[in-house]
Amino acid sequence: MTCSATDTAISVNTMATYAGALGDHQRALDLAQQGLAIQHELFGVRHPATAKCLHNTAGYLLKLGKTTEAYNQAQAAHDLFRQLLGAKHPQTLSTAQLLSRIKRPGFRIPSFRKGGSAKKGTGSVWRPP
Repeated sequence: MTCSATDTAISVNTMATYAGALGDHQRALDLAQQGLAIQHELFGVRHPATAKCLHNTAGYLLKLGKTTEAYNQAQAAHDLFRQLLGAKHPQTLSTAQLLSRIKRPGFRIPSFRKGGSAKKGTGSVWRPP
């Protein structure tokens, strides 16, 4: 049995999801960026799989407090989804929600402790320039 580039991309993106779920957002970002590079090479820039990787990367950037980079990635994903899938497609709408979270002043990124409950008053706050 051989492993194709598509299988590798799926595996890397799955590992990114698990790393993010475990709270290791830097590792998740590193893996998501690796997955994005693979998807880009496999499918090119104008493909829904590439747009999905951009969306996921934006989410990890946001959780790391890198709001400008997160916004740029999310905007690129949103533009692609809108062009490729239409304005009312669920992926387009999901990325629009991510963009609105990034742009909303005072948005707090929740920090979670073991057991899944949020710590009150923690998280990064985006402030308008």
